[in-house]
Amino acid sequence: MITFETFFDEFVYYLGHGERFTSHLHLQKNCRLYCAHVAGDLFRLLAGTPVWAMSTPAEVVYLLWNWKSAILSIMLRVPVFAVAAARHGLEAMALATFAEAVVCGFNAGCYAAVVQIVRNRKPVWLTAMIIAVGLPTVGQVIEYKVHAWRGTPHAEVAVIVSTVLAAIASLFNWYAMKRGALLVGGESSSFGNDLRQFPLLLAHFFWLGPRWVLQRVGWIE
Repeated sequence: MITFETFFDEFVYYLGHGERFTSHLHLQKNCRLYCAHVAGDLFRLLAGTPVWAMSTPAEVVYLLWNWKSAILSIMLRVPVFAVAAARHGLEAMALATFAEAVVCGFNAGCYAAVVQIVRNRKPVWLTAMIIAVGLPTVGQVIEYKVHAWRGTPHAEVAVIVSTVLAAIASLFNWYAMKRGALLVGGESSSFGNDLRQFPLLLAHFFWLGPRWVLQRVGWIE
């Protein structure tokens, strides 16, 4: 029987090439124990990251803002807000796209930098939850507050679409970074080289889901 747990198990395994998610905690009965384990995992996940070893503010900023992912996210998500505000005139559309470009550039760059830091951390399942749920949620709350404050037309619908895109983009960042793309700092290659890899990485990433289904039904090995 296919359950959420078995699907998540296979997805994390194929995405992260790490250990399978094998914990079978009964969350309702063992909530406190589970939270204690997660807190310990989070501490181990963050312990020893190079953030704390940075010597200058510029190095910290460079580490905590991935400009490559920021550019790609702006290109992906700004059109959503442009379309949402288009019927309210050119000025509303321009203001909405500008606000989204600023917020998206900041959010996407920051949490892509976090993805780069934790991309090889274990447990893999916890890394997956932080990348797929935690980081996009924080970013989208900020995004919604900004657009609500400035009165962006249809902000709720646009933010919902943007949230889905952000979660997918975060997982893709993880997938690409584990293969050496979209990195910044000393581990990085040129942005042009990353873009040349982009179509193949994107195709392989979106093949993960169909491949899992085909393997479960026995059509491929």
